[in-house]
Formats: sequence, structure tokens, C-alpha cells
Amino acid sequence: MIVFRCDANSATGLGHLSRCISLAEAFEDLGYESLFVGNFEGAGQAFLKTAGFSFEQCPGWSVEDARAVVRRFENSQCNLVVLDSYALNDAYLDALGRVAERTVVVDDYGKLERYNCSGILNFTVEAENVQYPDGPKLMLGPDYMLTRRRFVEYRKSKSVHIPPRNVLVTFGGIDRHGATEKVVKMFLDHTQLHVRAIVSDFYSNMAELEALASSSDGLFEIQCQQPDLAEAFGWADVAVTAGGLSKYEAAYMGVPVLVFSQSSEEVQESGRFARHALCVDGGSGERLERDGDQVLFDFLKGTGGLEGMVRAMKNAFTVDSTQNAARKMLQIAGGDIRV
Repeated sequence: MIVFRCDANSATGLGHLSRCISLAEAFEDLGYESLFVGNFEGAGQAFLKTAGFSFEQCPGWSVEDARAVVRRFENSQCNLVVLDSYALNDAYLDALGRVAERTVVVDDYGKLERYNCSGILNFTVEAENVQYPDGPKLMLGPDYMLTRRRFVEYRKSKSVHIPPRNVLVTFGGIDRHGATEKVVKMFLDHTQLHVRAIVSDFYSNMAELEALASSSDGLFEIQCQQPDLAEAFGWADVAVTAGGLSKYEAAYMGVPVLVFSQSSEEVQESGRFARHALCVDGGSGERLERDGDQVLFDFLKGTGGLEGMVRAMKNAFTVDSTQNAARKMLQIAGGDIRV
């Protein structure tokens, strides 16, 4: 049994849950069941039900919550605990006691001080430059990228048309700057490309998007949040995303991506992504408001740059990265691998 502690709600979005489900699918292929524990609202619950994983509601990241995880570990013959949240703190890890010896943290920014756990997975570009304390075993870089099972299948037959025909616009579970509507409008005003926007249950400007769709002569369609974005990235020739998990999914699929980040941490990390030719960094959501038209024009006109980005993406991301991560986690935690 693998216990996952993560959340999916209007405050956190869906990215933490999505990458944990990716791991759960990989563990399932290795013969392990999974239980998800966290604060899951409507879309998150739907994700879990569709994927076929059991879940229990848990309100927060207190020390008492950590003790409840310990009790679940002791009562379920648990092999491993996986924690994935920006709310995670050192006090929570300390409260796990001996369970920390079989706990892996999925991390992005290296913000904790002690990391009292057995392993840390950080699949971001340049993760090797994050200063982690001695002790936990490290899984760093895109070789451990977490992606849903269907992405592997879609990647095998993926091809990208350049110049592009189809554009995917997705800003994850939380679109803090109303970027979806702005980006869609820019494409409809300046191109004849087919545009698909995927929005979550938390999206607040649905009426405006529906108005754009009704007047687009069939060039624009809206989809509500999908269980995963494999089919959407399989359809897309280019994408516009926020600075979190979606840009990694685009890169895994070899889809050139323009990124508008939604937080200061995303701005920094997307800059590193761009340095490796894995995206065009559009800057913050505020820049989208200021000169988004020019950023979009520069992105689309750079045909040679788009082709180079596709090559860089294919070189950076291995097909079986999620299986790599699952196997390594079990080895770190001392669990047996059932193949």
C-alpha cells in the first residue's frame, strides 16, 4: 500500500494531485495499491474516481494530521508515504517519527530547512542546483518527471505541425490573472488557428469564454477540466500554459509552449526552463496584460525556434520517467519491487 498526502481544491489547483496520480498509476503497474488522503474538492474527487483510486478527506497540514497519517501507515501495512504540497513544513515531517524513514517528498523549490524524510523527488530543470540537506536520497531532474499513463501512449505517435494549426490554452486549476480569456482573444484577433481552452471547475470567466466561442466561426472550443491532458497535448501543435506542471507535460509531449507564470516561483523556474530551450518565457501574468500581443507574435513567427524546441524537448524527457521515479522511491524506502 502507498499512502499519498496531497490536496486538490480552489486554493491549490490540481497539479499536486495530478502528479501523485501519475505515481499511483506507476505503482499500480508494479503491483501496489494506493490511498489518497487530503482536501479534495469536486474536480479533485472526479480525478480520483476516474483514475480508480480510493481517497479520504483530511482538512489540513497540522501535527495532528501527521499523526493520523502515522496511524494509517501502521494499520494498513503501508510500504511508502508520498507527500506533495506547498503547505508541507518541517514540523509535519518531524511528527511522522519513524514513518519518515519510509516517506518521500515531492518538491519543487527546496524551501524547507531539515527535510526529515527518506527521499526527495524534484523533477524540475536544474533541480541539481537546489541546496538540500544531507540525509535524504535525491531524485533530481527530468529523468524523474511525473506524467500520467496515457501520456506515454500518446507520445509514441505524436507529431507536431509547423507552422502550427492547433493551439491548446490551459492555465491549470487556478487562473489567477484571467489569462485564458486574454490569450484566446489574442489568437482569435490575430490568427486563423484552431484554439482549444481547457478550464477547471474553479474558472470564473466562463460566460466570456462562451461568448468568444459562439462568435469564432468554429475556431474556438472550450473543454472543462479533463482527467488528464494527454489527448489535448496529442491534438495540439503549440500550447500556452501557466508555469507549473502543464509546461512540463507539453515538453514531455514535444509541444512547443509559451509560458505565462502565475507566481514569483514560477517566473524563476520558467526562466530556467527557457534557458534549456524548453519553452518561450512570456514572463508574468501582468506582462500578458501589458504586451501579450507582441509576445504571442514573436512566439508564432519563430518557426526555426519552434522546431529547435521540439528537438530539445525530446532530448530532455525520457519516455519511462514515472516508472523510474516509482522504482527509485521503493528502493529508497526499503520496499520490495513486485514486477
